[in-house]
Amino acid sequence: MKSLKALQAALEKWMQDADRGRFFSPRTILAGLGAVYGGAMALRADLYRRGVLATRRLPCKVVSVGNLTLGGTGKTPTTMELARRIHAMGWRVAVVSRGYRGSAEDRGAVVSDGRRLLLSAAEAGDEPCLIARRLPGVPVVVGKDRWAAGMTAVQRFSSQVVILDDGFQHLRLNRDLDLLLFDAQAPLGNGRVFPGGRLREPSRAARRCDAVVRVSRGAGPEGGALNRPDGMADRPHFNLTLKAYPVAVLYGGADDPTVIPAAAFLAGRCCIAFSGIADNARFFDDVRRLGGEVAECFGFRDHHPYRRRDIDQVLAAARRTGAGCLVTTAKDAVRLEAFGPLAFPLVVIDLAPVWSDGGKGIQAFLDRRLGRSGSLESTHGAGDVRDGFPPSSSNVP
Repeated sequence: MKSLKALQAALEKWMQDADRGRFFSPRTILAGLGAVYGGAMALRADLYRRGVLATRRLPCKVVSVGNLTLGGTGKTPTTMELARRIHAMGWRVAVVSRGYRGSAEDRGAVVSDGRRLLLSAAEAGDEPCLIARRLPGVPVVVGKDRWAAGMTAVQRFSSQVVILDDGFQHLRLNRDLDLLLFDAQAPLGNGRVFPGGRLREPSRAARRCDAVVRVSRGAGPEGGALNRPDGMADRPHFNLTLKAYPVAVLYGGADDPTVIPAAAFLAGRCCIAFSGIADNARFFDDVRRLGGEVAECFGFRDHHPYRRRDIDQVLAAARRTGAGCLVTTAKDAVRLEAFGPLAFPLVVIDLAPVWSDGGKGIQAFLDRRLGRSGSLESTHGAGDVRDGFPPSSSNVP
């Protein structure tokens, strides 16, 4: 579904440029197509609910993290945050992802056994590879067939809890807990289903969830009420802010410069920002907010498979503008490893989840719904869980 984001943007531009006065305007046509697609998605969900379409259950607990809209809503950072918390509760946890655009997506594969990274980003997909680097002690498995991937986690790693990254629409697999994420700025987009809007399925599908997470972007936790679909008042609601921060500087030159903190390195420095995520403009704003003097920006489509010409274009801009570094996201950074060290220092920006109540609410919810495992096998301290930051920057690609 993520590949539809770029198409959606093109369609929106087309609608804006079209003649609004025509009876069968592009907007009207797309709204009609969205109604048809939304009806099909609603019928599909109903058939699963009634048991007409078969579902399967894993021999372990299943926690799903997903959303209703196209594009990024912070699913991957939230998945990692929940994995840390549940792991710290004593459960043997594994993360299962589709492995979107990875060569192992169709056949399925183990990305990490919890100790070693076994696949590259090209094989596993960028998000599973990033998750594997950020979660020592937590196996990561990819595969289009989530049940088969989950069974691999259970059989090979004795996983007691499987967390589905982007699993809300994967109705073939039963789950014990469904968390639904909403972008605080535009929870339902324009309220219409793709291609007429950004919804993956009609908003009433939100009633399937067990809890709602309102995701904001900024410097700290934000509260406030969520503009949510009807019928959601009885669901637990949690507020989460994704805080952008420079997590590492990767040096590509022959000389080793004096190593300074990434935040201090970026502040006031002329840079070239580039990314291939769902919301590139938001990332560029983050770079500026963190003090980077952005000379030029390059935005690619989500999960963009970088080619040598893309890197050459970015490097040429850095030389032309006299930039002192390049800046990209953690998700993009794992896709750049195949190119080796770059000719400019590369600042990596990551997102840290920060709960409005310090995490007390979500922890109590997890304790209530999952309980504590009998044997505490966590390798992370409680502080790593509460503050939401990765336990160590040494795992940054």
